Amino acid sequence: MTLCVGFRCRDGVVIAADSQMTGNNLTFPELKLDGLKWVNGRAIWGYSGSIDTARRLRRELASKFGTSANVADVADVHTRLQQSLKAALRPRETFYTLFGVSFPNQNYPTLILSDGKYTSEVDHCDAIGQDSPLVRYLLHLCQSRFVTTTSQAFVAALYIVSQVKAFDGQKVGHGTNVSILRSDPNLLIRVLSRSQEWEADLQTIEEWTMSMLGQLSNSKFDEKTTASNMETYLTRLKEFAVKVRKLDLEGQP
Repeated sequence: MTLCVGFRCRDGVVIAADSQMTGNNLTFPELKLDGLKWVNGRAIWGYSGSIDTARRLRRELASKFGTSANVADVADVHTRLQQSLKAALRPRETFYTLFGVSFPNQNYPTLILSDGKYTSEVDHCDAIGQDSPLVRYLLHLCQSRFVTTTSQAFVAALYIVSQVKAFDGQKVGHGTNVSILRSDPNLLIRVLSRSQEWEADLQTIEEWTMSMLGQLSNSKFDEKTTASNMETYLTRLKEFAVKVRKLDLEGQP
C-alpha cells in the first residue's frame, strides 16, 4: 500500500509519497516519484501499485514523453498517459497515478489522476493508495484557501503523509519523498528526499500548538509565563517558515 498526495497550486504542482514497499512479508524503501521533460513541457508523477508495473510504465512514459516529443496540449497529455498505462498494466490490475503537468505560458498547471483506465483532472488536491477517514480529513484541512502555492503545498503534503504514517500506517512508512514542479520554466523539477528533519519540525510545531492552547485556556492562567512561552512558540514558527521559503531559492534543503 502507498499514500501519494498531490496538490495543484497557482505556481506549480506538488506530489508527495511514502517510500515503503511491501512484498513477501518484507518491507523495503522505494522512490515512488519520477519526472519527465519534453520539448515544450514538464511533468512529475507518482504511483500506487506494483513496482514492476511502475517500471514498465516508466519506460512507456519515456517513449511517449521523450525529450524530443512535442506534446500539443493537456488533452494530448491525457491521450499519451492513457496509452502508456494501457501498455504497462496487466488485465484487471489495480494501479493509480497522479500526474502533474506544466507547459510554458500555461496560466495554471494541471494535475491528472488515473485509476489505470480513465483519467480525470484534480481541481486542487487528492490522494491515491491509502484511503481512510484520516486521509480524507487531512485533505479537507488543506482546502484551497489555505494552500495556494507550492511552498504551502510542500508543508501540507509532508504533514498529511507523516500523520498517516504515525496513526494509520500499517502499510505506509519509511521516508517521505516530495516532488515540486514549478510553473516557471527556468526552475528545475525538485525531488526532496530527506524528510525526517522536516517531519520532526512539523511534530514539534504541532506539540507546541497544543501546549499553547492548553496554557491559554487554563483557569490558572499565568500571564507572564504564557507570554514568554508564546514568544518562543512564535519564534519557532517563524524559523520554520523561513526554512520553507528558502525552498524557492535553494532547492534541495
